[in-house]
Amino acid sequence: MTRRREDARVTPAYLATGGRATGRRPLPDSLTRLVRTDTEEPAGLSPPQAQLLNAVDEGVLTLAEAGSHLALPLSAVRILAGDLIEARLIDAIEPAMDQDAELLERVLTGLQELRIPTGKSA
Repeated sequence: MTRRREDARVTPAYLATGGRATGRRPLPDSLTRLVRTDTEEPAGLSPPQAQLLNAVDEGVLTLAEAGSHLALPLSAVRILAGDLIEARLIDAIEPAMDQDAELLERVLTGLQELRIPTGKSA
């Protein structure tokens, strides 16, 4: 399947990040939720940074969702998000993996307890 011309990425990923391949801080997980702070938008943001900030203005977004909104690869969005986190324009809420594992274990146990006999004898 080919992309339609109007769907094509406007800004190449390497330009969106200023040519950087890594962030200045540890890069968030793709399930990290981004939330806008009450800080006003400063002058001097790059267009991709401003686009990410505006996307987060719509509500809480995961890093992966933000990549979809900006039509940029996750690696580029991680770098942009890191810049905005460093500037205190957005907050990052890391996913709680240990709680998720506990929840999944409880769901699995509940499903196992709900097994319905099929009526077939062994």
